[in-house]
Amino acid sequence: MSYETLLTSLQDGVARVTLNRPEARNALSRTLVQELEAALAAYEADPDARVIVLSGAGDKAFCAGADLKGTSDRGTTLQARESFGGLSRILEAMARMRTPVIAQVHGFALAGGCGLAVGCDLIVASNDAQFGLPEIKIGVLPLIVMAPILRAAGRKRGLLMILSGEPVAAREAFEMGLVSLVVPRGELEAATTALARKIAGWS
Repeated sequence: MSYETLLTSLQDGVARVTLNRPEARNALSRTLVQELEAALAAYEADPDARVIVLSGAGDKAFCAGADLKGTSDRGTTLQARESFGGLSRILEAMARMRTPVIAQVHGFALAGGCGLAVGCDLIVASNDAQFGLPEIKIGVLPLIVMAPILRAAGRKRGLLMILSGEPVAAREAFEMGLVSLVVPRGELEAATTALARKIAGWS
């Protein structure tokens, strides 16, 4: 299946889903969220997909969060709610999926993008990755992504991240429990692929 905002592939049991809006730092547009929800469901239903790797295109970001361009054009309150509500469905679905999901994170993983990464079962992060929940700086709490953040980091460290809005570097994110593995930027794809293939090879 082809998508407007995603690149997908499946080889040797490893499914890859790449957020493909590098010009917007892979921000979560309505179309991207809808397509990501569909792609994850399709691979979950495919017995040949034994592990899923989720990544972001381009050099700058895994995902910079919600695409705020056109926010005022989202129509009625219910339409706006539906536009942003897709992320919560994705996070809920990932928590129930039988297929392991690995986030391959480089650059920025902010707001909804941070929650999307942490919602995956594992995160392999490059040493230049930055995780953050800057919503508090514009008077918003990251309610949609709060649950996976608090589950991974614990209440005290998670709330510090939520209420301060300050970014967290990859090594600190590892120490907090948000990240599974930190590797040099140049080794990120190879390390993630090796891990995915190992997982795909088990019974």
